[in-house]
Amino acid sequence: MRVEPSFQGRGFGTQMLEGLEERAKQLGINVLRLDTAAVQGPAVRLYEGHGYQLTHEGLLGPPGQKLKTFFYEKHLS
Repeated sequence: MRVEPSFQGRGFGTQMLEGLEERAKQLGINVLRLDTAAVQGPAVRLYEGHGYQLTHEGLLGPPGQKLKTFFYEKHLS
């Protein structure tokens, strides 16, 4: 999920996330899992602010370019 930097801070990320969560509920999905790079501060705040719980941390990316990554999940029921 991405929001053009010039449009960040206007609630578009929240609208997308809430829409995705609602659709997941309609489809009978009970748990959502996602990851984001630790350097993505706005994304970290968005997910944590919407109830996503950090499950673990790791490194993702090609050799020599791995980024610290946070893994989250949220129970929808």
